[in-house]
Amino acid sequence: MKFEALLTLQSEIRKQISISQTSATKLRLAMVIVGAQSSVSRATLQDALGDIAPFVAAFKARLDFKTFRVVRQRKSALWT
Repeated sequence: MKFEALLTLQSEIRKQISISQTSATKLRLAMVIVGAQSSVSRATLQDALGDIAPFVAAFKARLDFKTFRVVRQRKSALWT
């Protein structure tokens, strides 16, 4: 089963992490997609994720140039 949610960094990720730690067998944060216009840095996200950071895939998104689908930003220099 897959559950998706849009969360704000400061309040909701910390709440979601608390939920996933108490229900570890049922709920696990697997991925964080940072929006193209977001000013959230990698360091800020790592701090928010805390101990579970190594187990969570995280990437910056951008719109595909041809189809306008949301895709992974492959230029790592564009997300510091």
